[in-house]
Amino acid sequence: MENNLVFSTGAEPHFHGDDAANEPVSVSQVRSLRKARRDAINRFEVEYIRDLLQRSEGNVTRAAAIADVSRQVIHKLIAKHRLSG
Repeated sequence: MENNLVFSTGAEPHFHGDDAANEPVSVSQVRSLRKARRDAINRFEVEYIRDLLQRSEGNVTRAAAIADVSRQVIHKLIAKHRLSG
C-alpha cells in the first residue's frame, strides 16, 4: 500500500492511502511500524499454521516436515495462537 503525506490547513498532516475510498487518515490513526509488523507476522503465522494443519490432516509431524521445521516449532506456534492441532 502506498501512502502520500498531504498537508492540510488542519493542525496535523494526513495520509492518503491507496484504498478504494482514498480517504485521509490522521497521523494519530497510523500504527507504529513495530506494531504493524507484529500484527502482520501474527496474521501470517495463523494462516500458515492453519493451512499446514489442513494439508497434513492435523498431523503435526507431517506439518513440520512440510514446513521444514521441527515439531516443537509447530507446537509453539499452535500454542502461541491458541490453535488446535
